[in-house]
Amino acid sequence: KRKEALVGTTWAFTARQFAFSNGYESRDVYISTNKFDLNLKTEHDLQYGTQPKAGDIVNFIIESGVLVSSTSTATYALVNPNTWVSGVIVNLIIENGAIVAGRGGDGGNAAYATIVGGGYVYHAATNGGNGGNGLFIDYPIFIDNTSGVIGGGGGGGGGGSAGTYLFDEAGGGGGGAALGAGGLRGNVDGTNKWPAHDGDNANADNIHGGNGGANAGFTGFSAGNGGNGGDLGQNGQNGGDAFQHNYGLGGIAGDCIHGNSFITWVATGTRYGAIV
Repeated sequence: KRKEALVGTTWAFTARQFAFSNGYESRDVYISTNKFDLNLKTEHDLQYGTQPKAGDIVNFIIESGVLVSSTSTATYALVNPNTWVSGVIVNLIIENGAIVAGRGGDGGNAAYATIVGGGYVYHAATNGGNGGNGLFIDYPIFIDNTSGVIGGGGGGGGGGSAGTYLFDEAGGGGGGAALGAGGLRGNVDGTNKWPAHDGDNANADNIHGGNGGANAGFTGFSAGNGGNGGDLGQNGQNGGDAFQHNYGLGGIAGDCIHGNSFITWVATGTRYGAIV
């Protein structure tokens, strides 16, 4: 409002502010420690208790250095289910150095021998395990992956083949990224006369697979090495072939994303593996 303070020269003005709310709420959910089998709706409910309504915004922030993966290659690292109230806006921000990745397949065990009735029986190496999938998206979501990593689990490396002679022992396969375990070396009836090596576990950076184990023997290293585990989104290598030809095959990598049609990408960032 206004009024004339000095006649003909000065006016006094008073302003009033009227604040209105649209009734919508914004909620932040921080993922500050490593998580496995992360369900976004479940995580929201654990932290807030009450349900969001249409128009509310829920922001999930996976903080720098955090790993989101899975307890098994049979489950997804992260799920955005279709159980949100229709109209809730879901955002996912993956910060610098954060990784969302399916679990890597374990490395295959090397070929080995057992003593049966005074003779020897060879047992074939096992295949590397298949990697798990990264994201399953079943409800619309905005993803900002400016500087993070999303990937399918790497396949495990296959176990190495037995060699020309009995004591030529084969190496175990390496574990696939992320978190895949290395496979066991070969031996004779539980005894390592010329010890080969187990496969390495997946690299601690959660992006690279573990190396396959080296063979060992006294006949010129004629058994097979273990295959290397796959990096994120990569198949594992086959185990090394040798005289017995009983090596294991490398595991198949998991997919990066299932349900891409529900995603609006703010930034795609680094992604490894198939996107479907």
